[in-house]
Parts: sequence; C-alpha cells; structure tokens
Amino acid sequence: KEMLNFAEGGSTSASYSCFNCIGDFVSNTDRQVASYTPSHQDLAIFLLGANDYMTLHKDNVIMVVEQQIDDIEKIISGGVNNVLVMGIPDLSLTPYGKHSDEKRKLKDESIAHNALLKTNVEELKEKYPQHKICYYETADAFKVIMEAASNIGYDTENPYTHHGYVHVPGAKDPQLDICPQYVFNDLVHPTQEVHHCFAIMLESFIAHHYSTE
Repeated sequence: KEMLNFAEGGSTSASYSCFNCIGDFVSNTDRQVASYTPSHQDLAIFLLGANDYMTLHKDNVIMVVEQQIDDIEKIISGGVNNVLVMGIPDLSLTPYGKHSDEKRKLKDESIAHNALLKTNVEELKEKYPQHKICYYETADAFKVIMEAASNIGYDTENPYTHHGYVHVPGAKDPQLDICPQYVFNDLVHPTQEVHHCFAIMLESFIAHHYSTE
C-alpha cells in the first residue's frame, strides 16, 4: 500500500501561532490532519510533541497531548480503523538536553507526556473497541538503541556535527555521513543509521500488532 508522509520539519502537536512567532511558520497536527483524506484501509501513525518542548520550549503537557488525541478522534470519525500512537523519546538524552540547563525539565516533560498519552490511548481503546489502536513506547526502543550503540563504542554523548543536517561548504565541521560512530548527527537529531535501526524495530511492532496474514 502507498505510504504518505504528512510530517514536516519542526512540526508541533499543538498550535501556537497566536502566542509565538515561530508558531506561525511551523506546521502542527491540525494542519496535517486537515490535508489528509481518511480511509478505513489506512494505518495512521502519530509521533508528535518533541518540538513543542524543545523548539518552542513549551511546558503545557496537557495541551500537547489533548491536541493530539483530539486529532486522532477526528480521523477515527472520518473512517480510520487503525491508529498507532507513539510516545516521545527521553529528550534529556540528546546532546542538547545533556548539556542544557533544561535537562531535568526535558526529562520530566518526556515522562509526563508519555504517561498522559498512554493513558489517553487506553481510553480511546475502550471508547472504540472495534478499532485497532496501539501505543508504542518510543523511549524504551531508543534506550535499547543507545545501549547497543554504547556497547560497540559509539559516542552517545556528543553530536557528530554542530551545523545540523545541512552541510555548509567550507565549514569546519565534517562532511555529512549517514553512519558515523555517533548516535546523534547534531544536537537533537539521531543519525540516519539510528533512524534505520528504529524503523526496523517499529516495523516488527507493526507487523505483530496490525498484520492480517
């Protein structure tokens, strides 16, 4: 089946356009859901929240989670039967988080976000018993990857570059590499290799919980 990606870089769960100038330029779940045509054949996957806390430095966990749940209910009412809701990783484990004054705050927000999101997903499952709705603990999967990377000597503390994932010609930082011996490409984004590892784990989860064969 065709795969459609409605995600945009910097997207948030909630909308902040009235409260934050950056919020005028980044997308959010509402905008993405509005551009989506629901189908009973679809598996809709939600992974949002990190940018609310890291990019815009918001701390209203209830607002972030409830907006996501509201949008999930919108697509369910539109005919979607299969939904996968993913928690966020522990944001304090990023190089940015580890060397930031907000380390404790990011950890607390990550824990609170996932706990509230998981509770809401359980309520959705009770409300829509004929639908297949699952919660995926992203933080646990990422912890497994971090431990494996550490065991083979990868750097789990520092970023591979400081210029992000767009190389600037003539810059002192190294050329981009899809699999340097680092977990993070920059201060917040894991490398392509780590993304691939995570995708394999997620594929296994999806096959186990949603496969009809």
